[in-house]
Amino acid sequence: MEKRWFIPRINHGLAKSLSDGTSLSFILSQILINRRIETPEEAMSFLSPSLDNLLDPFLMNDMEKAAIRIKAAIENREKILIYGDYDVDGITGTALLLSILSRLNANVTYYIPHRLKEGYGLNVETIKRLKTQDSGLKLIVTVDCGTSSFEEVNLAKSLGIDVIITDHHIPPATHRLPEAYAILNPNREDSAYPFRDLAGVGVVFKLCQALTSDFRLQTPDSRLLDLVALGTIADIVSLTGENRILVKAGLETLTREERTGIKILKKVSGFEGRSVSSGIVSFCLAPRINAAGRIGDAGLGVRLLLTQSESEAFEISETLDRLNRERQEIEEKILHEALEKLGIPRPESIKTRGYQFPNHDYSIILASPEWHIGVLGIVASRLTELFYRPAFLFCLKDNIAKGSARSIPNFHLHEGLTECSDLLSSFGGHEFAAGLSMKEDNLENFRMKINEIIKNRLGEEDLIPRLRIDAKVDFRDINFNLINELGSLSPFGLGNPEPVLGAKTVEVLYPRIVGDNHLKVKLRQDRAVLDGIGFDMGSLLNGEGVKIREGEKIDIAFTPSINEWEGGKTLQLEIKAIRPHK
Repeated sequence: MEKRWFIPRINHGLAKSLSDGTSLSFILSQILINRRIETPEEAMSFLSPSLDNLLDPFLMNDMEKAAIRIKAAIENREKILIYGDYDVDGITGTALLLSILSRLNANVTYYIPHRLKEGYGLNVETIKRLKTQDSGLKLIVTVDCGTSSFEEVNLAKSLGIDVIITDHHIPPATHRLPEAYAILNPNREDSAYPFRDLAGVGVVFKLCQALTSDFRLQTPDSRLLDLVALGTIADIVSLTGENRILVKAGLETLTREERTGIKILKKVSGFEGRSVSSGIVSFCLAPRINAAGRIGDAGLGVRLLLTQSESEAFEISETLDRLNRERQEIEEKILHEALEKLGIPRPESIKTRGYQFPNHDYSIILASPEWHIGVLGIVASRLTELFYRPAFLFCLKDNIAKGSARSIPNFHLHEGLTECSDLLSSFGGHEFAAGLSMKEDNLENFRMKINEIIKNRLGEEDLIPRLRIDAKVDFRDINFNLINELGSLSPFGLGNPEPVLGAKTVEVLYPRIVGDNHLKVKLRQDRAVLDGIGFDMGSLLNGEGVKIREGEKIDIAFTPSINEWEGGKTLQLEIKAIRPHK
């Protein structure tokens, strides 16, 4: 799909001032300014995030109340149940809280609901069953769920169970909150917490900070931050502010492989001994942990993260790897069926022919009784990426449409669903992702209403993906020092994407296809020649649409990198986009 290239205007004076005040290059200073980091103090804080700069956990509403209640439960040996969500955020948050409470000698256990049998969040029948099984249950602490659990919290109270909610999902449009003992959620309307983008595991970490300080113990050490990094990256929240501090430290812990389960999972995944980046978490570790909750038992993920037995870790990791392959097969099948419903016979034709969205709708809304609810969110993400439209996919069963949705920048998904709440049985989520359900009979009315809402909020340009280029550079500016500087901006993710640079009037030399449809080319600007690689861009050489030819002048968007081959290191440009030079 064609993209709009966008290069922010350069404030030369501010960039020079920041460069002079920090000894950073002009290019890095410009990129920092583009990310609203404008002073030497802000730059150094961003480039060298420190755990010393974490916020006071007691700034969060109800934190003191929650800590006091949990402390009383520990001292009185009351039974505490951690009730976690079945995704990576919930699994890591559950493992983190269980680790801390066990360290504090609490009488604690955990429960992860089954996605298909019990659904998301607290469940009425499950609460009844858990209370029947253990009459001594006095306190439930949720992880990554509970903000919309009005009926379930009232039931727990009637059974003599206090509920402490730890969550980060946006509260219902009514702005009401459940009558829980305490609600830790930085996104509640009256929140006083300065940073609202914590993941569910991040909220749990703040609770753990409060608990350990309340018991005069050391703040949770960095060995537990691997869990925070896993859940935060997997949940695709902004990697800025407090999240950046937590994830930066957590990735270092993941790289050191101090947790048995992570060490073995990396080995089974083919990343043994390698440095862990946010990309490896997103595309390697998190999908395997998530696979358990999508098509199996999410409790496997918690067990993996807590075990100290290598044999058990191997058994669980291999199971997760198998489940992930099964998940991928199911996902591909649903994607093919979804594309067929859109009139597109083969996914690869989208890349080679540049398909435009096949109708006039502003969103993709598809449903089938055969689709597996556990992978619909992934397929919705892929459709959103392919067509740059909000996507809603549903599984139909017993006249109920239950599904997942993903969105694009400029359309806040939760706000849009709030306007359709009269048609929905339930919904919840964030700006870019949500779960929802409705009567099957409401699907057509929902399609018309959500399309009208999107149409009113977005212009035509909003439906064309934007390629943001952080800085325009000349080839003479690209060297190993610049690449190392750019690396200091990591970890990359939402809110802090990997930098993309742009260069104009570049000559194409020796273009060819290598490997599985990758474009390999030499690029010359003035007298400087650099290697370029465009992954999965071979169609630019011999496909339909945009083409590049020997000797042609082009503009390119790229990320500079270091290519290591047979003991040597060379500069290489990872090509993100190409357009003819005008």
